[in-house]
Amino acid sequence: IVGGEVSYLIYLPPGYARDERRRFPVVYWLHGGGGSQRDCWKFLAEVKKANADGSCPEMIIVGVNGVAGSIYSDSKDGKLPFESVIIKELIPHIDQAYRTVADRSGRALEGFSMGGFGVYHLGFKFPEAFGVLTGLGPALLEFDSGAGNVEGALRNGPYEGDREYFKINDPFYLAE
Repeated sequence: IVGGEVSYLIYLPPGYARDERRRFPVVYWLHGGGGSQRDCWKFLAEVKKANADGSCPEMIIVGVNGVAGSIYSDSKDGKLPFESVIIKELIPHIDQAYRTVADRSGRALEGFSMGGFGVYHLGFKFPEAFGVLTGLGPALLEFDSGAGNVEGALRNGPYEGDREYFKINDPFYLAE
């Protein structure tokens, strides 16, 4: 879709190598606005602890490269198709290249800040794709809220200041 390579990081649990018939659920981890896909390793450390104490099943973790300011949405002009890359290319690639539970029952989104916004944006827009959504400190943006740099983020980000384009991609609108 972007005409070039797109990066991601992947963690395969120990059970992946032990049982070649077993399929694993996948968590797509979305980083915050100032981060990168490498930030998923903080989440991974917690998952490994939970695996060790038996409170969490093994899973594949994909650190998604969301690029600063993308808000995990396609830009209005179509030149920056972050959402499309994730939904139309990354997820099908992961399902084809790895032994995943390749439906919504085995697919989750988790993210922080901008990634939290992305979790709810993508999860509510594509409910057939994800069975679990977890947004940690989600940057849920609103026009005219008076909060921080919301107007700037929406004006300079993928929505290009278009309130109607933002509205149809807003997690609150999508949830309804």
